[in-house]
Amino acid sequence: GKTLLFMHLINEVASVDTPAFPSNSMRVFNVDEASVLSPEIRGFLHQLCAENAINAVQREYIIHALMHLPYDEITLEVAKTLAILVLWAHRSELPMLVGDELMSVMQQGNIMH
Repeated sequence: GKTLLFMHLINEVASVDTPAFPSNSMRVFNVDEASVLSPEIRGFLHQLCAENAINAVQREYIIHALMHLPYDEITLEVAKTLAILVLWAHRSELPMLVGDELMSVMQQGNIMH
């Protein structure tokens, strides 16, 4: 389930040119998103944008993908995995701090099950 969703997301992200959004723009979450995405996930996405690790379009892809997962699978670890996949699809460079944090998730090795 999750692996197929992730692969679909990657194909979608890789095929779209990302317009320039101001990366420091404030993202307002709607009621549905706020009820599903934990403060930790929202804070993580804000941190990625604040550090210019992802742009606003990439952030929207991550949010979009999370909103299509079963509620009990929407975790910070899954959000981090999606961030890695989005960055990988765009062949982006990871800022060092964020890169270390994301790599620790990958090393846990249980994300894609």
